[in-house]
Amino acid sequence: MKEITTSTERDLEAERGGAHVTVIYNGLSREIEFRPKDMVGEIRARAMTAFGITQDQPPLALWSEAGAQLPDDKSAHDVGVHPHDKLLLRPSAVRGGGDA
Repeated sequence: MKEITTSTERDLEAERGGAHVTVIYNGLSREIEFRPKDMVGEIRARAMTAFGITQDQPPLALWSEAGAQLPDDKSAHDVGVHPHDKLLLRPSAVRGGGDA
Protein backbone atom coordinates (compact mmCIF):
# COMPACT_ATOMS: atom_id res chain seq x y z
CA MET A 1 0.00 0.00 0.00
CA LYS A 2 1.48 3.32 -1.08
CA GLU A 3 0.94 6.37 1.09
CA ILE A 4 1.29 9.89 -0.22
CA THR A 5 1.36 12.90 2.07
CA THR A 6 -1.21 15.60 1.59
CA SER A 7 1.43 18.14 0.53
CA THR A 8 2.79 15.70 -2.07
CA GLU A 9 -0.70 15.14 -3.45
CA ARG A 10 -1.20 18.89 -3.69
CA ASP A 11 2.16 19.34 -5.44
CA LEU A 12 1.30 16.59 -7.93
CA GLU A 13 -2.06 18.25 -8.58
CA ALA A 14 -0.30 21.53 -9.27
CA GLU A 15 2.19 19.94 -11.67
CA ARG A 16 -0.65 18.35 -13.67
CA GLY A 17 -2.43 21.67 -13.92
CA GLY A 18 -5.76 22.64 -12.50
CA ALA A 19 -4.30 23.58 -9.13
CA HIS A 20 -5.40 26.91 -7.75
CA VAL A 21 -4.86 29.41 -5.00
CA THR A 22 -7.48 31.73 -3.57
CA VAL A 23 -6.52 35.37 -3.98
CA ILE A 24 -8.30 37.93 -1.81
CA TYR A 25 -8.56 41.59 -2.84
CA ASN A 26 -10.72 44.21 -1.11
CA GLY A 27 -12.76 41.49 0.62
CA LEU A 28 -13.48 39.56 -2.60
CA SER A 29 -11.88 36.26 -3.54
CA ARG A 30 -11.04 34.61 -6.85
CA GLU A 31 -9.61 31.19 -7.66
CA ILE A 32 -6.41 31.55 -9.71
CA GLU A 33 -4.83 28.59 -11.51
CA PHE A 34 -1.09 28.09 -11.22
CA ARG A 35 1.77 25.63 -11.50
CA PRO A 36 4.73 25.47 -9.11
CA LYS A 37 7.09 26.70 -11.86
CA ASP A 38 4.99 29.85 -12.47
CA MET A 39 6.62 33.05 -11.31
CA VAL A 40 4.81 34.95 -8.55
CA GLY A 41 4.58 37.93 -10.92
CA GLU A 42 2.63 35.79 -13.41
CA ILE A 43 0.20 34.68 -10.72
CA ARG A 44 -0.19 38.31 -9.58
CA ALA A 45 -0.94 39.40 -13.17
CA ARG A 46 -3.61 36.66 -13.50
CA ALA A 47 -5.16 37.77 -10.22
CA MET A 48 -5.23 41.41 -11.33
CA THR A 49 -6.97 40.37 -14.55
CA ALA A 50 -9.48 38.27 -12.61
CA PHE A 51 -10.34 41.30 -10.46
CA GLY A 52 -10.51 43.63 -13.47
CA ILE A 53 -7.53 45.70 -12.34
CA THR A 54 -6.04 47.40 -15.38
CA GLN A 55 -3.51 49.70 -13.71
CA ASP A 56 -0.89 48.79 -11.14
CA GLN A 57 -1.32 52.07 -9.23
CA PRO A 58 -0.38 51.86 -6.42
CA PRO A 59 1.90 48.91 -7.16
CA LEU A 60 0.26 45.67 -6.00
CA ALA A 61 1.92 42.53 -4.70
CA LEU A 62 0.88 39.09 -3.50
CA TRP A 63 1.22 38.47 0.22
CA SER A 64 1.03 35.26 2.23
CA GLU A 65 -1.52 34.93 5.02
CA ALA A 66 1.45 35.19 7.40
CA GLY A 67 2.08 38.74 6.14
CA ALA A 68 5.13 38.15 3.94
CA GLN A 69 5.30 39.88 0.57
CA LEU A 70 6.04 37.35 -2.19
CA PRO A 71 8.73 38.48 -4.66
CA ASP A 72 7.59 38.60 -8.31
CA ASP A 73 10.88 37.12 -9.54
CA LYS A 74 10.59 33.83 -7.62
CA SER A 75 8.58 30.75 -8.57
CA ALA A 76 5.52 29.66 -6.61
CA HIS A 77 7.51 26.60 -5.54
CA ASP A 78 10.44 28.72 -4.35
CA VAL A 79 8.24 30.84 -2.07
CA GLY A 80 6.24 27.88 -0.76
CA VAL A 81 2.90 28.46 -2.49
CA HIS A 82 0.80 25.28 -2.59
CA PRO A 83 -2.59 24.44 -4.10
CA HIS A 84 -5.51 25.79 -2.06
CA ASP A 85 -3.36 28.39 -0.28
CA LYS A 86 -4.87 31.82 0.35
CA LEU A 87 -2.93 34.84 -0.88
CA LEU A 88 -3.67 38.53 -0.47
CA LEU A 89 -3.44 41.06 -3.30
CA ARG A 90 -2.62 44.41 -1.76
CA PRO A 91 -0.23 47.35 -2.15
CA SER A 92 3.42 46.38 -2.14
CA ALA A 93 5.67 47.36 0.72
CA VAL A 94 7.52 50.63 0.38
CA ARG A 95 11.06 49.93 -0.68
CA GLY A 96 13.80 52.09 0.72
CA GLY A 97 17.01 53.16 -0.95
CA GLY A 98 17.84 55.34 -3.84
CA ASP A 99 20.20 55.66 -6.73
CA ALA A 100 23.79 55.30 -5.65
